[in-house]
Amino acid sequence: MLKNRLLVLTLVTLLIISFSFVSVKAFAITAPYWSTNPMILDPGQSKTIGFALQNMVGEEDITLIGEITQGSDMAEVVDEINEYFVPFGSKDEVIVHVKVTMPEDAQIGEEYTIALTLTTVTPGEKGGVTLGASIVKEVPVIAGSVIPTTTEGALEWNTTTILALVVAIIVILIILWRIFRKRKKSKTKEGKKK
Repeated sequence: MLKNRLLVLTLVTLLIISFSFVSVKAFAITAPYWSTNPMILDPGQSKTIGFALQNMVGEEDITLIGEITQGSDMAEVVDEINEYFVPFGSKDEVIVHVKVTMPEDAQIGEEYTIALTLTTVTPGEKGGVTLGASIVKEVPVIAGSVIPTTTEGALEWNTTTILALVVAIIVILIILWRIFRKRKKSKTKEGKKK
């Protein structure tokens, strides 16, 4: 019994010590477009967008390598160097610039997706590098010059709306009529008193 307790205590101690040497590397990417807010480009049109990098968790600076892993036929990282140093605590300070070009032969309404993948890099022995955790940010791109609109939250002129509007106008007219009628009666009573 004592041996089991000692064994469990030893294992727990070793686990705690080993986890204390593990460093957390967490980062995030934000983009100006997402699934419900797609990028709209006319066929042949180009636009450069910025993906903002964040390093808010852990206690270490990180270095990332960025590359387009989906839609590379229509998007490219345009920064001179595709390696990004992101200091700990930074939020939206480091930007990855990506140029997106809609194909000339794209049909209006056609949907595409581009994906930027960022991978952590740590210097290895003998000048090499070791690739670590990756994160992918996808951006939907739609061919067309008209931004899709939604009627959500918009006033719809259906029968119920029109009926409610008519009833409201009638109620307002009745209230105004009663106010003017009371004023007229009170002026008539004042005139008879004199």
